[in-house]
Amino acid sequence: MPEDSTNSQNPDETKPVVPQQQEKSEDKTAAEPQKDADRIAQLQDDLLRARAENQNIAKRLRADIGRAELRGTENVLDGMLEIVDSLEQALAKRTNDDLAALRDGVALTLAKFNQVLSTHGMETIEPQPGDKLDPHFHMAISFEAHGGFAANSVVRVLLKGYRHKQRILRPANVVVAKADTTDEKAKQEQEQTPSN
Repeated sequence: MPEDSTNSQNPDETKPVVPQQQEKSEDKTAAEPQKDADRIAQLQDDLLRARAENQNIAKRLRADIGRAELRGTENVLDGMLEIVDSLEQALAKRTNDDLAALRDGVALTLAKFNQVLSTHGMETIEPQPGDKLDPHFHMAISFEAHGGFAANSVVRVLLKGYRHKQRILRPANVVVAKADTTDEKAKQEQEQTPSN
């Protein structure tokens, strides 16, 4: 009779393998949710810390910008104080007969004022008569027929323009020469009349 193969096996070998694997996988699955929960808690904490850091950076930047604006304003005002002092001194001198001295004082005050503006990057836009009209820097206030200038050229400046760095604050207000219509009409009449 053949031997029973089940009896010939070692009794330790006959234990089912499946329950051991189930125990290990149950331990693993029980530990995984805890690890995931810990990881989620860590990520939430990191997110809160990052948000707080970003808010702190934004507050510091706003404070730095405010201080920079204040310093810039103080620098401009400091330059203006010299001008105010000059004007007050001019008004304190009550000389009735010296109009030339008053004019010189106003000229010096204007020079100081222009110096303060220049120090802070302000430039004047003042085209010369005969310059071509540039709509980026000039604003034509009126047109006039003027034989001495080409069409669309500046005849005179009514009001200077100003720019700060590369930004136009106010274009120069100018009078512009218009095309001489009498010459054009004469040419048209000559073309229309038959030649003899």
